[in-house]
Amino acid sequence: MELRQSLNVLSNIPLGDIIITISLSLSSLSLSLPPLSLSLSPPPSPPMPSSSWPSQLSLWRFSRPTNLSLLSLCATLLLLLLLSTPLSLSLHPFLSPSLPTLATLVLVLFARVLFRRHDPLPPTDSPAAHLSFQRFLLSRCPALSRPYKPSLWFRSGRLQTVLAQTAHKVGAGFMPQLRKQTIRVPSGGTVALSWFVAVEEEEEEPELIVIGLPGAGSCFTHHGLVPTLLCHLHQRYARRNGSVSHAEGGPARDRAEEAGGVQGEGFRRRLVCAIATYQGLAGLPLESPKLPGSAYCSTDDMGALLRAARAHYPHAHIVVLAASFGTALFTNWAARFPDEAEALGVRGAILLGFGHSVRDAVAASDAIVQSSAFVIRTWLRCLHQGGGIHTLHALEETCPGFRLSDLLSARTLREWDAAAAPAYGFRSTDELYSASDVQPILGQVRVPLLFVNADDDPLCPTARLRGSTYRRPHFARVATRFGGHLGWLESLSKPSGPASHCPWAARVVEEVIVSIPEWRGASEPERPRAGAHEKDAPCGVQEEVAHHSPTFVRC
Repeated sequence: MELRQSLNVLSNIPLGDIIITISLSLSSLSLSLPPLSLSLSPPPSPPMPSSSWPSQLSLWRFSRPTNLSLLSLCATLLLLLLLSTPLSLSLHPFLSPSLPTLATLVLVLFARVLFRRHDPLPPTDSPAAHLSFQRFLLSRCPALSRPYKPSLWFRSGRLQTVLAQTAHKVGAGFMPQLRKQTIRVPSGGTVALSWFVAVEEEEEEPELIVIGLPGAGSCFTHHGLVPTLLCHLHQRYARRNGSVSHAEGGPARDRAEEAGGVQGEGFRRRLVCAIATYQGLAGLPLESPKLPGSAYCSTDDMGALLRAARAHYPHAHIVVLAASFGTALFTNWAARFPDEAEALGVRGAILLGFGHSVRDAVAASDAIVQSSAFVIRTWLRCLHQGGGIHTLHALEETCPGFRLSDLLSARTLREWDAAAAPAYGFRSTDELYSASDVQPILGQVRVPLLFVNADDDPLCPTARLRGSTYRRPHFARVATRFGGHLGWLESLSKPSGPASHCPWAARVVEEVIVSIPEWRGASEPERPRAGAHEKDAPCGVQEEVAHHSPTFVRC
């Protein structure tokens, strides 16, 4: 009798509700099972115990290993939606699930997807925290989670590029005293490091040296994005009687601590800055055939600058901050001399406006006639002021094939390079670009690199920085939608600091530089996947990085 009553009750329940109940039970059971990876990659390293860092809720994100429990949930939802259509109602009314049951299922699925638990990145002080460089920066630099949003009138790449020539100029009230150190290089010429002098010098050696490499058209110590950012760093971190130059707990430190980024002693690191001057520019005489131009990237002057900095401070870490032309100079040297770069204590570099290829950057600059003309005028003015023209007159007599008249009449960078090629011993511009271009050998660089480019950069756009060359555990890429070439401007009002007109760039550089020395490297070697399609990651999202092949961080 009781069995018959139970069967009568069950017969009144729609079969769709029974299917939903069974599906939910199976799905819940599958969620408790370990996910099955359908990719050919090796299994990930085991996570840290949950007690070592708190669990957190994060929004849905796709990862390459596919979870069968998720597939079963999606298949169940699809089946139920199919059964609830008017056609299925007319054909199989006894299979139709009730509307409350179907709504409950949708809510359960949405809650499971939205609030799926993920373990965040382990803290960098954990012994198992061998992260890729990009994931490390995402976990330590709050500025990378804040998008760059300029005003409407700054959303033109060419306008930002033009305004950057005048906006990035350090005012007299913010420019510190400089101490120039001249360095003789093997070619017989002279380069220099201009050290930023603190108000009160200390006998204690700094923990970090930041060497700035300016761009081709901004080769001065007070003009350009690199000097602007170095003055900002100097103002933040030059110590006075054992503390930072601003009051302790200043805005930079407060901002980082609130966001959970760099903090404590790491954020109070004593730091000294120096900006490099190339041969024949910014008041230096031209005493060798190494005149300005694309061919200068093939010289070993970068090594002389780093060796001088190491001799000046034997135990400090070195971080390079380079822009445009300076990025090509550093990466070319670091790719040809990777062992020396590590031996000198170079812990990493920030590359602003990296052009990927000297040949591509020259072609893009020549397409904008005023851009090449501005650079050439700057070089000629420096050569005239420093007496380099007399050296070039003498070089015309000793170097066959070199003609000063061709150099002076150049209107594009390619014409300039063609005229300068014989001075470097190259027979053609193609040979010059092959020797100066880092693109074929960029993978030989072993120090961590952060590339920061803008999509609307007319000279060095973000679109070039793709491919397996950049998918390495010690490479990180940040892309902004706007910014132009070395612009990233946000205001042209009266400056309240050396970098008050470009606060986003200043925050990113500041936080990355003080974090770089703490990165210990990834635990697995690079295994780039052929033909992998890259997708941009949202700003600040700690995305899954298969084979340590990071995508762009969009800001």
